[in-house]
Amino acid sequence: MKKINYVVTAGLACTLMLTPLGSIDAKSKTSKYDRNKNGIHDSWEKKYKLKGTKLAQQDTDHDGLSNYTEYKLELSPRNQDSDRDRISDANEDTDRDGLSNTIELELGTKPYTRDSDRDGILDGKERNQGGHRYEDMLKKMKIELATETTESQIEYHFKKKKSQLRVKTNDATVDGARVRQLIQFIESNPKMTQEELRTQLISLFALSGSYQLKIELEYFDHVKTKSEHRHVEEDDQDTDQDDQGQDDDDQDDDEDENEEDDD
Repeated sequence: MKKINYVVTAGLACTLMLTPLGSIDAKSKTSKYDRNKNGIHDSWEKKYKLKGTKLAQQDTDHDGLSNYTEYKLELSPRNQDSDRDRISDANEDTDRDGLSNTIELELGTKPYTRDSDRDGILDGKERNQGGHRYEDMLKKMKIELATETTESQIEYHFKKKKSQLRVKTNDATVDGARVRQLIQFIESNPKMTQEELRTQLISLFALSGSYQLKIELEYFDHVKTKSEHRHVEEDDQDTDQDDQGQDDDDQDDDEDENEEDDD
C-alpha cells in the first residue's frame, strides 16, 4: 500500500514540473494587474480615474502625449505640465537624450528610452539615412511658385519615420525628384541664408523671367522660417514703363481736346 501511494505522489510531482509556471504567472499578472490588456497597470488607471476600452490611445489632458506614453514616462495624464516647471510634458526631454518627447514621437523613436534602437548612440545624436541630424531635419515645408505661365504648390510633411510629399504643378521642371534634392540641400545646410535657398530653387527648377515665390520651413527643433520674393524681369519692367508712358500721352491728348472744346 505504501508503494502505491509513493507512485501517485511522484506522478503529481512530474505533472507540476511539466507545467510552464511562467505562463501561469504571466496570465495571473495580466488578469490581476492589467485586466483590459492595454499595457497600462490597473492601479495607474484607477489613480487618474481613466476608463474606456481605448483609454491608452486617448490624450486626456490634450498635451500631445497619449495616456500610454504618459504612463511609460511616469507623467500625469490629467496635467499638461506634470512637474509644474512651465514646460509642457510634450516639450520635456524626459529620457534626457537630446530630443523632446513630442519630437521623439514624430520621429518614431521612444521618448522613454535614451537609445531606442540599442545601437549605443543616444537618440539625440542619431542621424537619418541622409546623414543629417534629427534637429536639422525638415518637419514641414510649403512652397508656392508662380511664373508667367505656370503655378506650383509643394507640401512636405515628416511624421513617425514617414515622409509625405505632394506636388501640384503644370510645370514639367517641378517634379518629386527635384523637390527631394531641394530637401537634401536644406537639411545639409541648416544655416543657409534666404538668398542661398532662392539660388538653389532657381537652379533646380530652371526659373527664368518673372516669378513670385513663397516659402515656409519648419525644422524639428521648432525653428520656423518664412520668405517671400518677387522677381520681375527687366524686359517686363520696360514694358510696364512703356504702358505707363502711353497712358500719360493719352491723358495729355484728352486734356488738349478739352481745352479746344472750351475755346
